[in-house]
Amino acid sequence: MSSKNGQARAINELLCTILEENHISFVRAETLRQAKFDKCSAAKSIGQLLFDVVCVCESDNVNQGLEFLKRMIPNENQMIFLKTKLQGWGYLSDSFAKLPNDFSTGSRELLLALGWVIYQQSFINKIIKRRSCPLHQDFVKFSKSKSGILKSPEEQSTKSRCDNLMCLKEKIQYHMMLTGKLRMSLRRLYSTYQQLTSFTYCIHQSTEGVHLQSAFNHLTPLEVHVLRHPGSLKKMLHELEKDNLELTHLLEWKQKENVFWEWMGSVLSAQIESQNRSGASSAASMYDDALPEPSVYLPIPENVDEQIRSARDHLRAVILKHEDEMSRVEQIVQRKKVSTVEAEIHKLHMDKELFEKTLQLRSCGIGEEKNSHQSINNKGTDESAASEKISAFASPFSGLNKDIMSPYAARASQQEALKKAINKEISSLKEKVEKLQTDLRKTQLQNMEDVQRLINNDSNVICIQPRSLKHFYE
Repeated sequence: MSSKNGQARAINELLCTILEENHISFVRAETLRQAKFDKCSAAKSIGQLLFDVVCVCESDNVNQGLEFLKRMIPNENQMIFLKTKLQGWGYLSDSFAKLPNDFSTGSRELLLALGWVIYQQSFINKIIKRRSCPLHQDFVKFSKSKSGILKSPEEQSTKSRCDNLMCLKEKIQYHMMLTGKLRMSLRRLYSTYQQLTSFTYCIHQSTEGVHLQSAFNHLTPLEVHVLRHPGSLKKMLHELEKDNLELTHLLEWKQKENVFWEWMGSVLSAQIESQNRSGASSAASMYDDALPEPSVYLPIPENVDEQIRSARDHLRAVILKHEDEMSRVEQIVQRKKVSTVEAEIHKLHMDKELFEKTLQLRSCGIGEEKNSHQSINNKGTDESAASEKISAFASPFSGLNKDIMSPYAARASQQEALKKAINKEISSLKEKVEKLQTDLRKTQLQNMEDVQRLINNDSNVICIQPRSLKHFYE
């Protein structure tokens, strides 16, 4: 047990390290352990971690998307945003939907939601796909230090002056002045970007044929800067070592990911045990007394019932309108269908006609002579098949001596034997057809009774009887 707890703590620390290295969130493995036991002190941290992970899954850029959503969504609306987004993704837990919006309780439920998001949205895979090598980063980003954008004292004083203005005219003039400054800044930015593009093009032309990467035939501005300033190699080496360490952590997560999901399984088991101890009431009921919350946060229209009824009536009207066309299509399909029995009868009729034509040819004196000369050369295959048919139907007389019987008597006996065999086969086929029709009628009547029983049990079922089957009720 201690080894499993040690492995679970190690994988949780690895997950926290990955989140911190990718500038997503800062949380400790101890906080995750406290959330497993539903400690209220861990609810705030787990809720903030869940919000950060959802924001990263929603945005294309990790850092910019996370900062933008944090600015756009105030703290008091973060829980509502999480409930709406997770329900849209398919996480329909009623216990999670009824958690309080201030992250005061429900740390275990938040932890379960976090595990679901990590798995359902392939969170780690998204982090891996968005990573880039330090050698491919922008030269400007490498040369400048990562410092936050701070407002100058002049801008802060100007903003406070704007807030203290009481005259609407002065406010309008002040905003017009800011608009002019913004336009000038955009023009300077555009001009600077053009210069940067021109310098980059000059570097590519000057270093053509010399490259450090197989994907390019020239040096990049970052590579030229590193070659001209050897001191920056230490900074680049430090970033490469940091990137290798982060990749090692991601690779280790892929190898030990099953340990984390086993630990999440123990969290789910603890949640189920707490629900069983609470009795008939669900896990969400423990939060109902503190702050009742709605269970659905998806944008559902107010008149959804009327829309469903109107759609149902429209569907019924369309079906009734096209009932005649549907009946005609069913009749055409029934006519086009050919059963195996009908195919067999048709084949027997063809064999009978073929046998009669062959006898007529033989009675005219063509059978023996022509069979020995022309039929062997031109129609050998057809004649052999016909002879096989004749021998099959005339099998009762195959052992008689042809010299004793006259030609007319032989033909008469063969025809009589053939008629008996055909009539016997036809009678057996008729019996099979009648049996199949009886079974089909019984099956259709049974299906009709089942459909009628279903209609009686559920009044909301739409059942329109085809015209081809209306005679079964009569």
